[in-house]
Amino acid sequence: MSIVKRMDPGKMGVLIACVAGNCVNGLVAGSLLSIALVPLSREFGWQRSTITGVGAMVGPINILLPVLIGWLADRLGARRILILGNVGFALSLAAASMMVPNIFLFYANFAIISILGHVTGPLLFGKVIAGWFDGRRGTAMGLVAGLGNGLCTIVFPILAAVLLSHFGWRGAYLGTAAVVFLVGFPPMFLLLRDPPRGTLRPEREVPVRADSSLQAALRSPTYWMLAIAMTLGSGCMLSVLSHTVPALTDRGFTLSQAVPVVTCISLVGMIAQASVGAMLDRARHVWFAAPLYAASVMGIQLILHGGSMPVLLAGGALLGVGVGTEFAVLPILISRYFGVANYGKIAGATYSGIMLAGGLFPFLLDRSFDRTGSYAAGFQTMQIALALGALLICCLPSVSRRDRAVAPVRGAEPLLATGHSG
Repeated sequence: MSIVKRMDPGKMGVLIACVAGNCVNGLVAGSLLSIALVPLSREFGWQRSTITGVGAMVGPINILLPVLIGWLADRLGARRILILGNVGFALSLAAASMMVPNIFLFYANFAIISILGHVTGPLLFGKVIAGWFDGRRGTAMGLVAGLGNGLCTIVFPILAAVLLSHFGWRGAYLGTAAVVFLVGFPPMFLLLRDPPRGTLRPEREVPVRADSSLQAALRSPTYWMLAIAMTLGSGCMLSVLSHTVPALTDRGFTLSQAVPVVTCISLVGMIAQASVGAMLDRARHVWFAAPLYAASVMGIQLILHGGSMPVLLAGGALLGVGVGTEFAVLPILISRYFGVANYGKIAGATYSGIMLAGGLFPFLLDRSFDRTGSYAAGFQTMQIALALGALLICCLPSVSRRDRAVAPVRGAEPLLATGHSG
């Protein structure tokens, strides 16, 4: 790829370290809990909603956490926080393997896992890449976020399933902790460096049209249609993704049959995110994304009722199309509708709602299971919510193309405003 041509070894090392570190971020914990949910519930005699309720508990913490992490990184540097976060994340996963049936200790341990998982997430890696790369910054961020998160969501469900089948859920947590440390710590310790201060030339924002303030965005019906559609999409699709394994094993499928469905969702989601993003860069009208988003409704239907592996994999692929579309649409449309000057504030407000949904929806899904003994009612409710989200996307206004959001400075290559990845 062009980004690696003529790159000095220092920058190449930083890029490798960031990709490796982002491969073992907090998404590992979600994949692992999804695989271990049923055996953990059986051993401790807890309802599934009791276990996943930790997500709702730490939701408010995780909303405020990025602000604190960013502030600390500005004062201390990202490298130190990322290395300590990786070690702490691995130790907290290892501690979970020794868990006793005490709900308070369980919640405390998993709250620490969630917090440290966010510390090792894309936010700080993005800060490092932004400091080291200028002209090729977007490509570098795409590699770190796309490749890192993609490998994380594809490899770790398989790894967790293999460890679970051979060593039980405790062995799965201990083995995953070892992989998190061995993959993340050495390259970050040896290769990761904080960017030198004051070496990159400042870039000048060029508004293609008037940039909106946060207050103006919050008064806009367009913002609320987009925010509600994306919050419903993220909460519902990721809840179904995290419950695909228990839903299929409850129906009599084996773990080795259920995990490939999750892998299919993640793989197709990666491809869909890149493809839809490219299409949105060229499109004036947004409605074409609605049927792609709505593909998740049919995907859930096939996962819920499919009786053979080809049908289940087709359901996973359709759900993956919806997941990839949802992740691609939000950042690009925020930048097109409201500009780039206040992008962080506007996107941050939206992602706060998404994170709340990400913690609350899995809990509500398991509450539905505890009451009915099946995920069917919860999945069907989420299908209705996703259909509403697709309708809201159809109602979004057309957008004017914003070809350049940042002007080149003294020969630097322009940075395209394609938004946030992963």
